[in-house]
Amino acid sequence: MKRFSILMLLFSLLAVQAVTAKSYSLKSPNGVLEVKVEVAAQTHYSLMVGGEEVITPSRIAMEEESGVVLGDNMPVRKVVQGSKSEHIVAPLYRQAEFDAEYNYLTILSRDGYSLELRAYNDGVAYRFVTAKKEDLTIKNEVVEFNFAEDYNLVIPYADKRNDPYYTSFESQYTLEKVSDVKSHTDRLAFMPVMVDIADRGKLLLTESDVEDYPGLFVTFAEEKIGLKAFPTPLPSEWKITGSGSKRPTAYHDIVAKTSGSRTFPWRVVGYAADDTQLPVNNMVYQLAAPSRIEDTSWIKGGKSTWDWWNGVRLYGVDFRAGINTETYKYHIDFAAKYGIEYVMLDDGWYPFHKRNLLEPYESMNIPELVEYAKERGVKLLLWAVGQTLLEQAEEACEHYSKMGIAGFKVDFFDAQDQLLVQDIYRLSEVTAKHKLLIDFHGMYKPTGLSRTYPNVINYEGVFGLEQMKWTDRDRADIAFAVKHGFD
Repeated sequence: MKRFSILMLLFSLLAVQAVTAKSYSLKSPNGVLEVKVEVAAQTHYSLMVGGEEVITPSRIAMEEESGVVLGDNMPVRKVVQGSKSEHIVAPLYRQAEFDAEYNYLTILSRDGYSLELRAYNDGVAYRFVTAKKEDLTIKNEVVEFNFAEDYNLVIPYADKRNDPYYTSFESQYTLEKVSDVKSHTDRLAFMPVMVDIADRGKLLLTESDVEDYPGLFVTFAEEKIGLKAFPTPLPSEWKITGSGSKRPTAYHDIVAKTSGSRTFPWRVVGYAADDTQLPVNNMVYQLAAPSRIEDTSWIKGGKSTWDWWNGVRLYGVDFRAGINTETYKYHIDFAAKYGIEYVMLDDGWYPFHKRNLLEPYESMNIPELVEYAKERGVKLLLWAVGQTLLEQAEEACEHYSKMGIAGFKVDFFDAQDQLLVQDIYRLSEVTAKHKLLIDFHGMYKPTGLSRTYPNVINYEGVFGLEQMKWTDRDRADIAFAVKHGFD
């Protein structure tokens, strides 16, 4: 009799769970995309494109250090759905302004958090929002992309290093199947990842509005045709390298310590019906936090010379070329003659191992160069080790802004943990305060920071011309692409 009662209790609990499972649907304004969400013992989403499922049920969850898992057994208090249109002014974006129309679904939990979803015509996204008084320690986040078929991918893998989270993000993209990702057991991938869903179009997996939180790395999903992404662990120990860079040497078993009342990053699935629509997809920008710079009129884009590429070597000149004032006057004259707006003083204008931006080499008269450039309608940018600028942020930015320097190119980040992301926001904020541009090198993918701080004029985390100096890897593997049916 006792055994019968226990069985009846178990059946009752299963029945209650089945009854309390809730399903929701959210479509894009044009009806092409549809996100389906099921809230039960776990929360899952799936994606339909043109009525066909392309992303199969994929888990959504965030685990606190306390053991609480947001998204699991979510007690739904209220569900809010609606539509919204936002006019976005976008200085220095590829278009000066545009309208963003979307439908939204917000599932509010009784446990002090909610799950927000949006569906645009060019993609879908979700994020957690918490409203708790105490700070949160996040142990992990579950971000899954399970697929209906073994689709073709275009995916970048991180550098092969002892620390799998240490990468310059300057990788070539690999063309392969989703199932092939399982063969890369020696390194992680990072975002964005492009998924070819055949005649239904393309998906772009990425994230937006990543603030006070780590970026995602990507690996294969066990026993499924899919990918899973996870946040970078929080560093616990560091070292300072010879260049003055800061490198983690150990990590905690958590990913973030943060405020209990906040919005978390958007997990984004961009959509394009064909390749021509991929470069004009607005998902990352339109999901990012609005501009925190009230007056952006001083922010001017343009081209720049690049002395580093040719090793500051000049030939046929009547002076000794090198890292000196005369050489950079030559670069300024060249820029003025050909309508190039900026001249970059790249690595070498200050002894970076001394970690002091206020003491350039004696051969470099920076104030004289600023005046010389100003007379010719050219502006100067200074390269710096990112950590060094962080250590001298207020003093260095005030000093060079008053002198007339236009901005900084900062280098050697090579990470995307929470502390590094905090540093990126601090540099963006301080440079904006002093009306300086900032160009990030060795940088993780764009996450909309250039909308929040429009003085962020560039992200240099690509396999570009720099690599041509020391490698013959100058193209994708065409044979592999043909083999796997890529156009």
